Amino acid sequence: MDLNSLRLALCQLQSTDDFSLNFKTLSNLLCQGEAELYCFPENSIYMKLNNSEKIKGFELDSNEIRKISHLAQESGKDILLGSIPLLEKSKVSNATVLISQKGAVDVVYRKLHLFDIDLDDGTSFRESNDFDPGKELGILEYKDWKIGLSICFDLRFPELYVHYYKQNVDALFIPAAFTVPTGKAHWSLLLRARAIEGQCYVVAPAQGGSHRGLRETWGHSMIVGPWGEVLAEMESRPGVQFVELKKSEVERVRKQVPRNVSTFIL
Repeated sequence: MDLNSLRLALCQLQSTDDFSLNFKTLSNLLCQGEAELYCFPENSIYMKLNNSEKIKGFELDSNEIRKISHLAQESGKDILLGSIPLLEKSKVSNATVLISQKGAVDVVYRKLHLFDIDLDDGTSFRESNDFDPGKELGILEYKDWKIGLSICFDLRFPELYVHYYKQNVDALFIPAAFTVPTGKAHWSLLLRARAIEGQCYVVAPAQGGSHRGLRETWGHSMIVGPWGEVLAEMESRPGVQFVELKKSEVERVRKQVPRNVSTFIL
């Protein structure tokens, strides 16, 4: 096994509030190509579309999660779900879940910063109506790689990523479901900034397109290299792209522009 390299599948979805439809798309993308880790966006298996309805939460031992676990075992592929609405003791968090090819299910991160905003066009989002915020950072150690975890709105809080930079992560995982106005203005810019600041890879699978005409997301899933170069970018349709990450590239960039993250004050 080459621990220097990590082959990823960047998967873009157009999820709805129907698990069966989302599962079908996820399954189809998982059958395409070969990668060690298939990375999916925020709201991977469920996206709430009707604000007047209560969000549906999924327990780790639910039939839906078991179904994905069986899929991982059958395909022999590891699955990183950018987020699911995780139900634990009557509370719901927006959580990143790793499902291994052996069927093991692990919660690796719960979203810290919830999306409560009011846009100029009158659109409002209140993620705090549905979710409880997480309380801890998350670093995923995967095949000798250190990956700093975050979700969507977290991207706007640089102090979060400073903590990860201080831990010398090799990559950042930033699954998202950006709105079209905010995505068009800030998505690419912020992703490249995080990669340049941390001199690490950024892996950002996203939701893209029209979700039954009730919601529109920006898409443009991206993988950014540690020099800030865009290695992969999608449009606004479901699909998958494959990229091989190399630790030697992270080391090369850090040698060119030395840094001392221990001087950061938080």
